[in-house]
Amino acid sequence: MKPKITIFSDAVGSGKTTFLQKELENLPGAAGVLSPKQNGKRFFQLIPSGELLPMESENGSLLIGRFQFDAQNFQKVEKALWDFWKDPSIKTLLIDEIGPLEIKKKQGFHELLVRICHDDHVSQKEIIVVVRDYYIQDFIRLYGLDDVRVKTKSEFYKSASDRPIGVVLCGGKSKRMKTDKAFLQYNGLPQWEYVYNLLSPFCEKTFLSVNTEQLETGMFPKHIEQILDKDEYKEHGPMTGLMSVLEAVGNKPIFLIACDYPLLRMEHLLELIKHRSTEFDVVCYRNTGRAEPLITLFEAPVFEQIQVFYKEGNDSIATFIKQAKTCFVDVSEADFLQNVNEPEAFQRLKKGIND
Repeated sequence: MKPKITIFSDAVGSGKTTFLQKELENLPGAAGVLSPKQNGKRFFQLIPSGELLPMESENGSLLIGRFQFDAQNFQKVEKALWDFWKDPSIKTLLIDEIGPLEIKKKQGFHELLVRICHDDHVSQKEIIVVVRDYYIQDFIRLYGLDDVRVKTKSEFYKSASDRPIGVVLCGGKSKRMKTDKAFLQYNGLPQWEYVYNLLSPFCEKTFLSVNTEQLETGMFPKHIEQILDKDEYKEHGPMTGLMSVLEAVGNKPIFLIACDYPLLRMEHLLELIKHRSTEFDVVCYRNTGRAEPLITLFEAPVFEQIQVFYKEGNDSIATFIKQAKTCFVDVSEADFLQNVNEPEAFQRLKKGIND
């Protein structure tokens, strides 16, 4: 078995290192490295000893932009982390933080991460890796991770029951596209799988919402759990899937995403997670004043309201979101919200992604 990996991520400058410094005091069997700043300079701080080593150097041989990093201190810390990893008394290994040095240049802690993430002989440990929010997807892909959780500060100690159920909405008719949009490939994967992979690290469990035709053709792998559109809700667009999902998953938060967002990335999902609050029942993107209903996080208390809304003859998720207690996350650069409904647009976008 491979080790359990948790990615800890939040906005740049949000106090991730300070947060972890406090939390680790109450976490027995933890060791690793933090990266605090002192007088504007970044340091390595080994845990639990507290030893400080400069991360930056005027003559450093590791370069990212205007920053120069001390290769010798990176090597010292890497050795300490590997020793912690092999120490049976250490149950949690912390690495703060992974960024462009590893992701873009495969330097820094890159080789260490390759060894640790694929060490099948150490299964009782947890790795907590701090990753910059806009590098989460690249980090998971680079190190070939297939079972990972992503948490923010507010989500860090929430139980599994508080994490949302992920739902990839696949059951649309795709009439204008003239082929099932769930199986279009922009990123080397069918869109249902691409979105499923984006969503799963944020959720307790992830399902595909499918229609009868899709289920009967057996187009989706059997090991991926599916929620079938119920006959009583048919012909009501995306609300068909949402109502069927509500009946299937019970009293759990739902993170609903339609399968046809080829430019969506994990940092966009993280942004909605960061805005979860007891003040709101729904978290949703808004672009130029219009809600984006098919990339939305619904908290469990709102489900009864959705069911009443539907029974009163309404089937527009966007309309419901406008009248609910919704936290709208406004975006100005909204290319990632682009969905594609026609064959010509599909070919143009696919060419643009692959060029």
